[in-house]
Amino acid sequence: MTWQLAILTHQILETVFALIYRNYAKKHTQDHYVTNAVMYLATVVPFGIIWSITQGGISLDFSNSIWWFFGLAGLLFALGNITAFKANTKVEASQFAIITSFRTVVVVIASWLLLSERLTPIQMTGAIIVFAASIFVISLNRRPDAKGKLGFYSIIAAVSAILMGLAVTNEKYILNSVDIATYVVIGWGLQAFFMTVLANRQLARVPQLVKDGSIKTILLLGGLRTVAGFCFINALQLSNNAPLIASIAALQIILVTIGGYIFLNEKKYGVQKFVAASAAFIGVILLVR
Repeated sequence: MTWQLAILTHQILETVFALIYRNYAKKHTQDHYVTNAVMYLATVVPFGIIWSITQGGISLDFSNSIWWFFGLAGLLFALGNITAFKANTKVEASQFAIITSFRTVVVVIASWLLLSERLTPIQMTGAIIVFAASIFVISLNRRPDAKGKLGFYSIIAAVSAILMGLAVTNEKYILNSVDIATYVVIGWGLQAFFMTVLANRQLARVPQLVKDGSIKTILLLGGLRTVAGFCFINALQLSNNAPLIASIAALQIILVTIGGYIFLNEKKYGVQKFVAASAAFIGVILLVR
């Protein structure tokens, strides 16, 4: 597989995931905990273990202090995914994609503050553009003709973006000491652990999800997210050009906006959302330069 095919496949799968995820969340508004727990336990973690074995297995040759960062990453990703599901119960897929592009801003600024990475004027410009696009989309849900609580759920989407941004920053720090195959098993495993702990009583919903067929959608979502993740990793390894891959991956913001318009009937404020998505895309490209 070439890096071009890998990143193209990643884009398609992530876009399909976002659209199905939004449609599922609308119908299962109270299943934000159990959905993520089952998704990770049934698909993400098993596939991660299998892939790790094909890469030579895991290595525990790293400092004991890294375990604390593994735990923090697991908790942050778990909370980020749970809040993402909650936001998707009310926020359109297109709006969610634009708002959560803000996580790239969080990654860049947190990496500058915590990992001593550089922060250029171009990146600052990109951060301002993404922030403005996110605020603009949130403001759409605070208009008089918007449904009452949509503004609140847009804020939840922003919280998810912040949590994910901090999680990715922590992940970057871990990967300085741990290989990807090891991270996939331990990191994804801890994410599943925290999601399961947080799900708690909602796990009793699993038999009902099996009975009504919802489990099939959860497994499909888990499969899409996992394969998309591996395609992204392959694209990074084959191209050896992280900024290029990250820039192309940012196209998902526009693809989800278009997909939401066509397949989910997200036509309200269509022009405004497309402009915001385009601005966010440009901002992310500037951020990852």
